[in-house]
Amino acid sequence: MWAGKTRIGQPTCNEHGLPDNEGDLAGARPAYERALAIVERILGPEHPDTAGSLNNLGYLLQAQGDLAGARPYYERALAIRERVLGPEHPATALSLNNLGCCGRRATWPGRGRTSSAPWPSASASSARSTPIRR
Repeated sequence: MWAGKTRIGQPTCNEHGLPDNEGDLAGARPAYERALAIVERILGPEHPDTAGSLNNLGYLLQAQGDLAGARPYYERALAIRERVLGPEHPATALSLNNLGCCGRRATWPGRGRTSSAPWPSASASSARSTPIRR
């Protein structure tokens, strides 16, 4: 839903980026949470833009190193996109990619979890996205 040239409920960034807030990731969270609340209220919990807002919040948490916090947002975004857009839609592939990256980064030194064990379903998420990328 558009109001003029601004998308309703979306922070001033694209789905892959963070707002230009001079690196204040913690300060960005309230904006993302507010955007999600607005989109859910206006467009509904199953709308593709709701999935986009969920992905944004997941990405923010991932950027902060909170992989466990990011995962539920990515999973919910993926579920919405699979139901609404279908399993082979590019936005669904983006959600699969985000979920897979969230799992892979769990094993990088100095990022998120300190365990060297991979995230349980990261390989499953990556495997699901492989046919889409071909």
